[in-house]
Amino acid sequence: MRAPSLCLNVLSRFGRQPWHKLALLGIAQQDLFAVRAHFMQALDASDRYLRQEVFGLSEKRLDSFLDRLRAQEMDIYALARAHPDNPSILHLLLSAEMFLKGRSVTEVATTSQIIYRHFEHADREAFERLRTLRAQLATLSLTDTGKLSSADYPQRLKALAEEGDKLERALARRSETFRNLHLPPPPHSLVSSVAAVLPKDGALIEFVAYPDRPLFPKPGLPPSQADSSRR
Repeated sequence: MRAPSLCLNVLSRFGRQPWHKLALLGIAQQDLFAVRAHFMQALDASDRYLRQEVFGLSEKRLDSFLDRLRAQEMDIYALARAHPDNPSILHLLLSAEMFLKGRSVTEVATTSQIIYRHFEHADREAFERLRTLRAQLATLSLTDTGKLSSADYPQRLKALAEEGDKLERALARRSETFRNLHLPPPPHSLVSSVAAVLPKDGALIEFVAYPDRPLFPKPGLPPSQADSSRR
């Protein structure tokens, strides 16, 4: 199910997504089923947000959003450290690692350039139109209603998102490069998608370095002690 544009708007206004906050609440309540579900929803929502608004975000805003994603990733690593034998949590960890691997402002710019070079002239014009629509959506979602009424504001967000989605689908039908680079599988299906292309006797091994810290550090513990080692 697609997240409404207003939900995507929330992602740009809060330091942590609502689903991320719900996941942390689930940890406090020791409800691992809810924790995994909410963290996966947060990853899927971040994926949709990046795809819809990445072309319109300034470098500074994009870098700030990626920093928040990395903070979320650290919480997932800490969760996996606390529950190393839970298959669903380990699946969540691998999904997060695959989704966030290599994410950077430079990577986004490079991907956009590669896509543009592979398009024919007509599709380049369509791609520029898509970038313009996403820029308008990002700008509008990061500002107040302005001259728009409270009723017109969400309608305008919806119209921009839908027009961009329609153009995106058309480009995806015509360009394999666009599909592969701009429309990869969503986080919730990344692991199964990767597993499907591995040889029957093959395996994927990922090495990850991360700060070894508890999800909820003891009160008064300095950050230097909370993140004293790396795994």
